[in-house]
Amino acid sequence: MGIKLKSKELCGEIITQLKKDVSLLKKSSIEPTLASVLIGNDGGSIFYTGIQKKKCDEVGIKYNLHRLPEDISFQELKTLVEKLNNDENIHGILIQSPLPKGLDGRDVFNLIKPEKDIDCQTTTNIGKVYSGEFDFAPCTAISALELAKQTGVKFEGKDVVVIGRSNVVGKPLFQLLNNENATVTVCHLKSKDIDKKCREADIVFACAGSPKLVDASYVKEGSILIDIGTTNVDGKIVGDINLEEVIDIADYVSTVPGGVGPLTTIILLRNVVSNAKKSKE
Repeated sequence: MGIKLKSKELCGEIITQLKKDVSLLKKSSIEPTLASVLIGNDGGSIFYTGIQKKKCDEVGIKYNLHRLPEDISFQELKTLVEKLNNDENIHGILIQSPLPKGLDGRDVFNLIKPEKDIDCQTTTNIGKVYSGEFDFAPCTAISALELAKQTGVKFEGKDVVVIGRSNVVGKPLFQLLNNENATVTVCHLKSKDIDKKCREADIVFACAGSPKLVDASYVKEGSILIDIGTTNVDGKIVGDINLEEVIDIADYVSTVPGGVGPLTTIILLRNVVSNAKKSKE
């Protein structure tokens, strides 16, 4: 029987440290502040901003939510983001996705000043990830990597498969794993023989957004499986890995929910605090 890998303990450790860091910053008259921009009424984004506020309150970070109408013009949005960029009391800016139709994601995200881009949404910071000289990488990709490290695994020389090629998770995760000297194969839903490739892997990161794609036929005995998928199926969040089928084969399988998701928010807050510390220097 494999071990179900959850992030609760790691989240708790990071939160404890963040509380200490925030307390020290406030004694220096610096209040770490996150500005979150929500455009329109996407249900998932509304839910996520609620989680952001709850966790910010828990660690002592000030949370400013800017809710904007779905039909806001690009120029109006630009005016707001430039104001946030120029506010020295704002230490991180996050623009929620998906964006409403009519707004180009690349143009919108590039409005953020790279130094305040805590989730690596800008082209500048994405480029830094691929050059290996980054301050921030996409929080979900970092969270998946850090959760896998809780098993004690060393990535160097390991055969790793990433299922998914999104700009938010799959592509940056590939680069982060390269930095760890892993041998990485990136697959996607149009790839041939994904199951065969996964059976040869020591570690599998599943981020294709395909519920329960990874079943027993994909898994090598003793492997590590990290589930990053989140799909709403009949009102329930379901991952890309069929945990019930694989738990008796793999050594570790991360859970959905309770795995990568909660850690992603905490990593985001860690980046805000990191920026606040830099402002003190």
